Amino acid sequence: MQNNKDFGWFFTGFTEAEGCFNINIYKTKAGKYTAKLRFSIAIMQNDLDLLNKFKNYLNCGIISKPRSNDMVHLTISKISDINNILIPHFKNYPLRGNKLQDFYSWCVAAEIITSKSHLTSEGIVKLQDLFKNMNRSRVSLEDYLPSHCNKNSENYIPINGNYISGFIAGDGSISIYPSTLTLDNSKFCKIFISLTQHKNNLLLMNEIKEFFNINNKLNIYPNNTIRLLIENKEFFRSTLIPFFKKYPLYGIKLKNLNKIIKILSVIDKYNINKNNVYTQEIRQEIINIWFAES
Repeated sequence: MQNNKDFGWFFTGFTEAEGCFNINIYKTKAGKYTAKLRFSIAIMQNDLDLLNKFKNYLNCGIISKPRSNDMVHLTISKISDINNILIPHFKNYPLRGNKLQDFYSWCVAAEIITSKSHLTSEGIVKLQDLFKNMNRSRVSLEDYLPSHCNKNSENYIPINGNYISGFIAGDGSISIYPSTLTLDNSKFCKIFISLTQHKNNLLLMNEIKEFFNINNKLNIYPNNTIRLLIENKEFFRSTLIPFFKKYPLYGIKLKNLNKIIKILSVIDKYNINKNNVYTQEIRQEIINIWFAES
């Protein structure tokens, strides 16, 4: 693993994609309202090693697996861990997208709980108001620009490559189309990377585009999502693979990346282009790479 500073940015980027800041308000057995904070990351079970990396990096949290699905969860709910580890982390390695606003609300909630105000009706009302405007309930933030993301601000912090790597590890797709890869596919082995986000993260997506110096348009869909799609083998060769050598990828997406690197090596070895197409033998070699256990 890289040093803690690099992995700190990776963890923040992954949190931007998959993390959740939550306020849990509930009734005790005595019938009184109280509250707890919870930070969680839920990912597929085959990415358990990555979740363990996060737990070891933070030195806190509990990993669990519900019986109902193939997900694994890292959960942090001790207020001491939240105050002494998580909040300082995200202040040192700040979020950049719409999840930053959830974090700000969460910090206010942490102050209420730490001061024991959540044991009063006034404190519970404040927590309920915070909760109502978090996560999916938050109002549109398409134009929200934090000062550390504003190039004209003295607080500006350039987007970090390890942050982008973590964000891709969480919400990116590094794959091949069609994913079935049979010998009879008319369009064989399109290599791509894509990122899909809610439109609230438009500014963040444009930051990533600018970082990679790419001109691909962001596709905007009626369900308020935006997508960045790059289907370009040369982009992988000249930009993306060198990027991940400098800013390492972790988790299941790294396995896909390593397979694509091998497939590109095969394509280069046989000089595959518009005039020199895939033979059945070359197709089989690529299929074996893509579906190999790793």
